[in-house]
Amino acid sequence: MLQQSHALTKALGLQYIATINEDQLLTLRNTLSDGEYEEIFEKITLELKGDSPEPKLVGIQIDMQ
Repeated sequence: MLQQSHALTKALGLQYIATINEDQLLTLRNTLSDGEYEEIFEKITLELKGDSPEPKLVGIQIDMQ
């Protein structure tokens, strides 16, 4: 499915956001060829993390209470 999404968005000149956990990345690394993996993952623009406000999507901590 990731391969199809990548091919379609590349053909249409679009971007996509994929939420992928580390264990899923390892599985994909073992499933895809080296070329496929590099083509899909060499274009990572922003890696979001929750360990501090800066790498979050909007760059701030939102108080949900």
